[in-house]
Amino acid sequence: MESARLPLDRLPLDSDALRANLDKTAQPVVVPERYLALFDAVDGYYGVRQPLADTLSEYFHVYRNVDLLIDGFQTLLLRNWSYFERSERRTEWFTLLSELVLDLLGAQLTPQQTSLLLRQLLTWCTAALAGRHGGEYDQPLLTVAERLTRLLPRQPLAFLERDTLLRGLLEQATKRPGLETAFAELYRSLLLTGYERLCERLPVPQWAASPEAELTDRTAVADSFSDLAPQRVRDLAARARQAGPAELLSSGLPTFSALLDEAIDRIYRIEAIEDRFAVCL
Repeated sequence: MESARLPLDRLPLDSDALRANLDKTAQPVVVPERYLALFDAVDGYYGVRQPLADTLSEYFHVYRNVDLLIDGFQTLLLRNWSYFERSERRTEWFTLLSELVLDLLGAQLTPQQTSLLLRQLLTWCTAALAGRHGGEYDQPLLTVAERLTRLLPRQPLAFLERDTLLRGLLEQATKRPGLETAFAELYRSLLLTGYERLCERLPVPQWAASPEAELTDRTAVADSFSDLAPQRVRDLAARARQAGPAELLSSGLPTFSALLDEAIDRIYRIEAIEDRFAVCL
């Protein structure tokens, strides 16, 4: 594949890539020709073109800074996408930008970096799918679902932190027959990951009944967190395995974050202050 060098004066001013280009550490930034085509979409829009140049320069630099890339993609996907979408080649631009984000997600990122990038990707995909041109993005969105399905086991905490956003994307995907199955399976996997984690890490009712729990009112604590009883969570997992797309989105199959939020809220309903502290510990 042909590549092209992006001029040094188009590098971001506050960038590891720029600093690496100074003095004795000069490194050429080579952007594949495939991605340089993105500039065609925003020709004439300097305020959009410059962030694109900055992000591509950082992305393809040998000393790239992931945090700067996350900021750059936030601008491109969540602020400037409408400019790309004006072009008749919008499907091509969606494909190229999603490729860049997915490849970055596949790199060695921290859970926090993965979570931030997932937020941008899922929010962007949902908005694009819900927009007037949503029917033009089926193929790249199928790739998104496939790649995220493979990534989930590697970064479960980051995905669980964004389960509400993935739920919103599935709500839109169910309106597209070609996308429904792929995103339903991704969401099902995420639900099961969350339920498994709750069983392993947060069996509060079971703990409250055990000798190691120093509580003044074991029954009250166990009853307050009945939704987290291991058997109840296992029942949710069994339902999720058999559920169709519509049932996966029902209130009867809450997300990990919804169950966790409810558990946190119930801590403050425990009357005995010392029991509240014991649960938190």
